[in-house]
Amino acid sequence: MKKDLDRAICGDLRTVHLEDGTYDVIFNSYVMEHIQGARDVLLRFERWLKPGGIMILIIPNRDSVWGFLIRMTPFWFHIFFKRYVLRDRKAGSPGYGPFRTYYDKVVSRRGIHEFCEERGLVLKAEYSVGNGRKIWTPAVRAVLSFVTVVISIASFGTLARGQANLMYIIERPLDRG
Repeated sequence: MKKDLDRAICGDLRTVHLEDGTYDVIFNSYVMEHIQGARDVLLRFERWLKPGGIMILIIPNRDSVWGFLIRMTPFWFHIFFKRYVLRDRKAGSPGYGPFRTYYDKVVSRRGIHEFCEERGLVLKAEYSVGNGRKIWTPAVRAVLSFVTVVISIASFGTLARGQANLMYIIERPLDRG
């Protein structure tokens, strides 16, 4: 077991009680899309941070082609795809993904920018972190790339072809006294 954390907490981010202004860093990776009420969780993160603290968020972008496809396809299809296309025999079994997604509007590039502006948070950095599709064959990647281009064009550019997964470093500014 690694000893690189001061404290690990297991609980529901919507209901767990943590002391306000306590944490220097909050790291959350590929969780927000699975939470109904993601905006409320971000408000909790903001409260839990010390002034000058940062939250590091990695989220799939609901306003990307991939986010759109995930939102528009039924959950049984996600299980089918992971089990039979990606060949994960445990897919859909208890404790194994895929997990249901909700994609609240804040789980997007626009949503994070609006949230930070509204709350007076400082967006220190934003990165596109790829799409995790390296395991697919070149032929599958080529077909999917073509499909994402077509869907992006058909949406008149409202669905991003890239930026499927985004990383944000967001700072809670120092309190002014």
